[in-house]
Amino acid sequence: MSTQDQKTMNGLENVQWILGVASGKGGVGKSTVSAHLAVALKSLGLKVGLLDADIYGP
Repeated sequence: MSTQDQKTMNGLENVQWILGVASGKGGVGKSTVSAHLAVALKSLGLKVGLLDADIYGP
């Protein structure tokens, strides 16, 4: 395993949950739902990270 891979794995060892928001169609509010969900979880005192990516785009 490379040094970079090892650093990534070490950074993720305390992550307890990974939640995906997905749809086969664009423009249905995935980003909005994700952002609101992150804010709601943060308001409950949880640590939250959010990654929003277009994996099908150019």
